[in-house]
Amino acid sequence: MAAGSRWPQGGDADHGVLRLGWRLAGQARERCRDLTAEELAARPAHMRLPRDCVSEPLAYDLTATVDGSVVARRRVRPAGLRGDRPLSVEEDLVVRPGEHAVTVTFVPEAAVAGAARLAFEGTVRLDRGRVVLITQEGGRLVALSPRPPVP
Repeated sequence: MAAGSRWPQGGDADHGVLRLGWRLAGQARERCRDLTAEELAARPAHMRLPRDCVSEPLAYDLTATVDGSVVARRRVRPAGLRGDRPLSVEEDLVVRPGEHAVTVTFVPEAAVAGAARLAFEGTVRLDRGRVVLITQEGGRLVALSPRPPVP
């Protein structure tokens, strides 16, 4: 047992990780129509609003590229039975160490006025065994690098 406890457990990672992580709430499209006089008359008095509106959750397209190559592409839909939960992005992308040109876009699948659009474009340095997080801050995407290890 003592000999087994001295056995090396894995090695140092030979790659870095580009982590995409954020939540975006309240992204929906509202479709409204005016009710006809007959439709209004058929409704109970307390429900006689002149407009009928339905809220539809928006799906978003996520695309991430490293040095011009697409490393992630998927459609993100809100969770929940009615799609009323926030959009959530959680991706870990393995990337070789070094400086890389990174582009991330997170846009609604359909053009909707007022819908949030998030993007990041910049150079990111990835070191072995380290993680760089791209997250939402102040309505945009930013890269947060870890502090270097203390010697």
